[in-house]
Amino acid sequence: MAENADMVVEVVERKQQFLVMALFAFCIVLPIVGGYNSTENKTWWTMLPVFIIIIISFLVVGLFDKFRSSNS
Repeated sequence: MAENADMVVEVVERKQQFLVMALFAFCIVLPIVGGYNSTENKTWWTMLPVFIIIIISFLVVGLFDKFRSSNS
């Protein structure tokens, strides 16, 4: 049982930065989507830069994390 708990803790510690980024993205995207749905002029491409920035942020954090873990 302790082995499973240690494995879960290890995975959570390794993915902690990803979870923080996901929470950040959720907190940014939710108000934007809500504001987008409340306007009458619904052009989907106005939200595209925000989504692209979030995806690029995830990729950069993932690459940085992979680079950091390979150098340790």
